[in-house]
Amino acid sequence: MTKKIVFVPFALLMVTAVASCGGGETSSISSIDPDRPKAEIGYAASRRLFDNYIMANLEFGKAACTDHNIPFLPSFGSPKELVVPIVTKGEEVNETELQRRHDVAQRIFFGKAEDTAWQSVKSYYETSSYGRIKFEGEVTPAVYLNESLSELETFGYNNMIEEVYDYLFTTTEDHTAPLAGREHDFDSNNDGVLDSMFCVPNLSIDGSKTMHWAWKTIHYFKTPYAAKKFPQYKNIGVYCWASLQFATRVPTLKPSSTKPDAHTFIHETGHQFGVNDYYDPSNQGSTYAGGCTMQDLNICDHDIYTKYLLGWANPQVYTTKSTEQEVEITLRPS
Repeated sequence: MTKKIVFVPFALLMVTAVASCGGGETSSISSIDPDRPKAEIGYAASRRLFDNYIMANLEFGKAACTDHNIPFLPSFGSPKELVVPIVTKGEEVNETELQRRHDVAQRIFFGKAEDTAWQSVKSYYETSSYGRIKFEGEVTPAVYLNESLSELETFGYNNMIEEVYDYLFTTTEDHTAPLAGREHDFDSNNDGVLDSMFCVPNLSIDGSKTMHWAWKTIHYFKTPYAAKKFPQYKNIGVYCWASLQFATRVPTLKPSSTKPDAHTFIHETGHQFGVNDYYDPSNQGSTYAGGCTMQDLNICDHDIYTKYLLGWANPQVYTTKSTEQEVEITLRPS
């Protein structure tokens, strides 16, 4: 929908901000009247306060916290997603089932939109970012964990993710790593840390159990503080865990043979970019963003606020000097 707004200035310091989406290079705010001292520009003052707030919120990592050096999935260029099918100890899986899981994961993350029930992670983010990113990566061979599901629930997942990394990248006398020597292929911004990893088991869905749910975390041992204390740990940054059954379930929570649904994986990838949940995690029924945005209810596009944080939308500022005459502004859909 296209809306037209006509401004007629009626106050000396009237400042109006409009989010302009798509096209052009992102940059700092440049349309503020350069003849006025910064202290007199209401929007600039508010923007500094806003940025300071965001900088203190580590969850927004790549969006506005790059000074904290916390590794998130890059929101520009060609970010790389390493998708890892997971088989837990004691789980019996034949080659046919392994191939099915691999194919479903491939369609969810890197397929065309028509390969899925809606959008793949790739098609969604390339569209949502107005083409600012080219989403890339690959689905690896399945990794067989040395831990059972109950052991993961009991002892956590820090050791698990190290085990996954070793299986994929570290060759020993007893094991030939399928991705040996390819760490750099999954580090698009050359920061020495994998862009992102997404572990995909095939478990029943149960929100009361960590390993049966979908979540994102940052490998503790590679945060800036811990990297110095624990240099022996792997260069793993942000990673997710979500069952393949989030893509294949139907309302009865049983596997479905229809096209896979990537909504949950798109939402979790939003966290990998550094964006929060826009609902109260302690109340799954809450919809603080109106239930109509990806980080709120796992549906629709990302809102313009999120795109602004990720650098996909550039605010345009109109001051009293630029609105001395009527100005017609066309707003694009977000």
